[in-house]
Amino acid sequence: MKKIFFILLVGFAATSLFAQENEKKALEELDAWSNDYYDALDIYNEIKDSKEESPQICDKAHEAYRLFQSSIQHCDAARKLYPAFSKDYDMYLSDTYLAIAWFNLSKYTCVQDVFTDEVLNTYVNKAFEIRPTQNAILMSDMKLDFYKPEDFKTSYFNQVYMGFYNGGKQKNNDFRRKYGLEYISLMKDEFGNDFINIICNDSTKKYHFIRVNNILMYSEEFLKEQELFESKVLMMELYAGWLANKKLSDPDAEFSNNDVKRLETADGILKDLKDDGTSANTDQQLVRLYNANMIMDEKKIANDYLTEAKLHDHSSIDELYDYIEKTKAWRDETSETDDRATAKDRIRRACNLIYEKMSTYSTSADYERLLAYYQYIDDSNGISTVQQKIAEKKEEERKEQRREKLRSNWGLSVGTAPGN
Repeated sequence: MKKIFFILLVGFAATSLFAQENEKKALEELDAWSNDYYDALDIYNEIKDSKEESPQICDKAHEAYRLFQSSIQHCDAARKLYPAFSKDYDMYLSDTYLAIAWFNLSKYTCVQDVFTDEVLNTYVNKAFEIRPTQNAILMSDMKLDFYKPEDFKTSYFNQVYMGFYNGGKQKNNDFRRKYGLEYISLMKDEFGNDFINIICNDSTKKYHFIRVNNILMYSEEFLKEQELFESKVLMMELYAGWLANKKLSDPDAEFSNNDVKRLETADGILKDLKDDGTSANTDQQLVRLYNANMIMDEKKIANDYLTEAKLHDHSSIDELYDYIEKTKAWRDETSETDDRATAKDRIRRACNLIYEKMSTYSTSADYERLLAYYQYIDDSNGISTVQQKIAEKKEEERKEQRREKLRSNWGLSVGTAPGN
């Protein structure tokens, strides 16, 4: 029995030593992976920063491809030696595949001859096979200390954007839609609903601005209906935010001709997509467009959007008063006769809607507030009608005050007997 135990103990020790040796060799392979991977990335930066295409650039592209293939082989060898680091290997390979795909973005023909659209497609798909969703690989899965928590988000952001980019290269609009919408969703999850403002104003987020712009710029090619509507609202906000940020440093900053064309295109598409104003979601988007155009100092266009959002039956009295104040501010600022007349008419229509929404519970003070706006636009019919209503309401209120006084004097209230 002791002999058998001794044999088992020796066998376990040998196995343990073998595993330790394999782990050591696997870590050496990963060190070799890291060297090749980062050498290839250094070449990427050299190519990106170069001023023109040259034979040296072409040679470096071939060298980068060789280094990437070598790094993949090192990672595969490490997996065979010590499978316990399986998730770590997956993450390393995923980033390697994305780096290969990234070279396809180069403006130089000889670089794209090496990192072809076919290569792009192959390695983007490989990355998604390893990490189909953001949570497919987590920090808690890592056995080694190579990554930091924020690296996981950055890597997946890169992957989704490359999925969108690859969709364009492969002329696959389903992929463009899927990954374009996912990237915008990731931005909302990461920075909140105000993500447009953040990526426009934080210089460290400039790459997000560029990517979102690339997604939105041609969204009519792969989005339809409500998704397209939302994309164009975001595009207007994106350029509004960009201009607002630029004007902080240069008050005279203006859009380039391309920027203007994009905004005009967005505005045209929005006009085709607007519904009859009964959608609360559409109203919210129109208000966002109002805000965007106010930032761009396009106050007439802004008020057009606000009018569509608020000047209708299902707006509350408070919403209509807010609309009147904003329209009044625009009218007071503009010197254009036609614009002043338009604003005046819109205020009149809003006042009429408020009057129709008044109820038996409305007080003379409520009507006096409305009267002030009828007087502002010098609407004689509105003034006369509301003044008459104020007189009626004040008479009702005086009668109610007398009744209340009698109740108080004679104890005519709940729980109190007369004469007590």
